[in-house]
Amino acid sequence: IAICNPGGGKGTLVCIVMPLSSFIPAFMSTSFAASVPGVTVRALLVCLLSFGALVLINRSKSEGSNASKVIRVSTEKTPLYKEPERDHRLASLASLSIGAMVAGALVAIAISVAIAYIVGTVTSLLS
Repeated sequence: IAICNPGGGKGTLVCIVMPLSSFIPAFMSTSFAASVPGVTVRALLVCLLSFGALVLINRSKSEGSNASKVIRVSTEKTPLYKEPERDHRLASLASLSIGAMVAGALVAIAISVAIAYIVGTVTSLLS
C-alpha cells in the first residue's frame, strides 16, 4: 500500500510504502521523497549506463565473431501446398472454438474470484 501526497516543493512527491502482506511487519514500511528533476536525472543515468554497457559488450567481441560465415544450403524438392479438406477445416474450427470458450470461462472465473476477494477485503476494512 502506498500513501502519497504532494511534498516540499514544486513537483515533489512524498510516499510511504507499507507492506500489504501480513507476513511482513508494519514497522518495516519505508518512506521516500521523489522530485521530477531527481527522477528524470536518475532515469537518464540508467539509460546512459545501459548504453555504455552495450558499447562495452559490443567492443569486447573477438574479431572472428563479426566476420561473415559461409553456410552451405542444400536444396530439396518439396510438395506444393494443397488446401485442407472441408472436414479438416470444420474440425479445426470446432476445436479452436471450444478451446476459446474454455479459456474465456477460466479467465472470467479468475477475474470474479479476484473481484470478490478485493470487495471482501475492502468491506472488512470499512467495518
